[in-house]
Amino acid sequence: MRASRDGIDLPKAEALGVWQKFSAWMEAHPGDLAGFAEEIGAKSVRPTLDVRGPVLLISGSEVQQAYGSAEGMAAAPASRASRASTASAGSSSRPTTAKKGGAKGEDPGSPRAKRRVS
Repeated sequence: MRASRDGIDLPKAEALGVWQKFSAWMEAHPGDLAGFAEEIGAKSVRPTLDVRGPVLLISGSEVQQAYGSAEGMAAAPASRASRASTASAGSSSRPTTAKKGGAKGEDPGSPRAKRRVS
């Protein structure tokens, strides 16, 4: 887990300590980001995700935003369809499952499957 203060990444040990304090604070004061920011001498704090995982953004100048959803993340998780197409593009050790009207792993809408049904 990482933490950044005014755009500068904190050392790993310090970041972990801030996350531990943040977790304890949020457990005792659910949703109180502004209170935690004040507790650590900052103006705002925001937990978020980026391509490397969770990061706690701490700012000495940005106004505290309300605690909300993860919309507008810098790197939103891939959609289910996107993950499926990526997985099928490479080799997979998972067996394919039979689909109604076709052979194992066959697209039921393919011409071959349609011939079987006819």
